[in-house]
Amino acid sequence: MRMIATRRLGRIGAGALEGLRRWREDRSGATLVQFIVVLPVFVVVVIGSYAMFRVMAARDTLCEATWEAARYLQIEGPHFPKDDPAFEYPGGWEQIATQIMNQELASRTLIGLYPIDTNNVDLWPDLPRSSPEDTLSVSREELDNNLFELQVTKSITNPLGMFFDMPNDEPGMIKLTCRTGGFYEGPPVEPTLIQRGPQNPVGCGQPPPNRCPACPGCTPTTVGRNTPTVCPICRP
Repeated sequence: MRMIATRRLGRIGAGALEGLRRWREDRSGATLVQFIVVLPVFVVVVIGSYAMFRVMAARDTLCEATWEAARYLQIEGPHFPKDDPAFEYPGGWEQIATQIMNQELASRTLIGLYPIDTNNVDLWPDLPRSSPEDTLSVSREELDNNLFELQVTKSITNPLGMFFDMPNDEPGMIKLTCRTGGFYEGPPVEPTLIQRGPQNPVGCGQPPPNRCPACPGCTPTTVGRNTPTVCPICRP
């Protein structure tokens, strides 16, 4: 009886070992196991890439709007009314910069930048700017009096807020900052409008539709069809 029991136990043990060997060598579910292991990593990479792209796109858009506002102030600022508080430097300039940036960001609501508040716009130094006496030779002191910087900060929703928050920011938010510089283009630099467009040479008069009239010191110039007529250059 003992011998029979021992043989049965031996056959059961051998069967168990054989089943274990077959289970270990079975590859039919390997693909599913690999997919389960790789899926979380793939999801994190995709979400992280999307979040990074969204933050970079928002920052680039904000910096572009900041540059547009600084460029406008640089060109038009010297021609603002001097006695109007709405155009006073720096408070009035900050209001104008805010309006320009909101116009640039009004159609881009998906990135969460619109609207920009005036409290988030900072223009410095606080002292009024002045133009150089000579644009071809600017001293260091004059340069310090001409330059200004415009800075804008805006908090947007953190795309990865479900995983972690950025340090020194509000919970679930991420702060973007853009800074750009400008140059006070006052006199003796002439406004762009004065230099725009052709000017009739002195002594030539108004040209006819197809040919400039001959006049003392002028060379007649014939223009082609459908081409604007330009008065010839007067020569001594």
